[in-house]
Amino acid sequence: MKHLKACSSFTALMQALVIVMAPLWLGCMNASAETWSDASGTFRIEADFAGVSGANVMLRKSDGKTINVPINKLSPESRAQAKKLYEKSKSNGTATAKSPATSKPQVSSANGAMAATAGSAYKPALRALNFTPPVPPPIAAMPPFPEGLSLKETVDHIREQVLAGHLEVAWFAFPDDYRAIVDSPEFCEAHRPHFKEHGKTIDKKRYEVFDKLVEILITKKTFIMNSPLLAQVPTPMKPLIDQAYEPVVGLVYEVTRTLESSIRLCDQSPTAFISYHLPRIGAHFQALVKLAPPGIVDQFLPQMVVEQPSETAGTITALIQNGETQTLEAVRYNGRWVPRTFAEIWQSDKDKIINDPRWGLGRKNSAQEESSLNAAVEQADALLNPVLAAKNQQEFDFAISQAMMPVMMMMMGN
Repeated sequence: MKHLKACSSFTALMQALVIVMAPLWLGCMNASAETWSDASGTFRIEADFAGVSGANVMLRKSDGKTINVPINKLSPESRAQAKKLYEKSKSNGTATAKSPATSKPQVSSANGAMAATAGSAYKPALRALNFTPPVPPPIAAMPPFPEGLSLKETVDHIREQVLAGHLEVAWFAFPDDYRAIVDSPEFCEAHRPHFKEHGKTIDKKRYEVFDKLVEILITKKTFIMNSPLLAQVPTPMKPLIDQAYEPVVGLVYEVTRTLESSIRLCDQSPTAFISYHLPRIGAHFQALVKLAPPGIVDQFLPQMVVEQPSETAGTITALIQNGETQTLEAVRYNGRWVPRTFAEIWQSDKDKIINDPRWGLGRKNSAQEESSLNAAVEQADALLNPVLAAKNQQEFDFAISQAMMPVMMMMMGN
């Protein structure tokens, strides 16, 4: 039964990625290698045009690695070639647009394009905010998902890309036919009614409370760093806390935006949605990973034993708490390794999955659950208001102590 629970949990996670989150790599799928040279004519390379990042042309070599070459270092012919391919990428809808010179750093998505750039097919409709949110740090472009991997190579590749900030790799691990169907207008039209109805039931105050928390973390940072809570932290740890502060704030903000925007998922393809949001979350996550002492990340990741007795079947066993294990059965489906349960459901119920807007979306909260959740949101909002209104350290410390009391009482009760 444990392996069935593991399968269902993994499948649920993958379904959530389909519904709630996604890189655009159509450009790299259709690209052909070009010859590029520098201004002196001594440097030449065969590579695919992968986009423009600031003042650099992004080129993908035959080994899948992407390099950034300053535009002003290219020969006139190569600059003209880059301009032509850039204009072509804009006209065919791929996200390889150049970021405006005045824009803040953006995050590279899987096809080498910069997420949230002027040519992107997707941009979330954001509410007006009283603060400037943290900008995701730039991360290297995610390479195309390799073909023909063994099960262990697949697991290792996904782990490597997640630690590099590319949470979207989980989406691109799926077979092409599955992603194409979920991206299709027919799929989105069938599921649009659910998202519309779901959007009506969500209390927007939930997101406003999270935004209020982010506003406090940004505008009251000085008070937070000088608060009694942090005064107990050993002095050597304070620089690390300061470095981790912005990535943590960025994570809270980007996750909130992703959840809020998910109700409009069918206004664009899931791939476009994932390409925008997941690299932004992943960029902040990677910044935290970089701050971790050597070996500490491995301690928090479950150890996995991968076995592949045949070309088409294998198992992934995760060692969890108390020495228990969970095993996921995996099969090769259309060239990619997927949970066996996923492959069986997709094969037998594909038409239902495509056309039934209720499929895979989980149960709705009961009226009582919604009422309890809304009450908790109202309480959190009431506790955060004095913290946000604090004008000096004394007012801030008092507001924080009042806000912490219910939390401490809850912890003591448990």
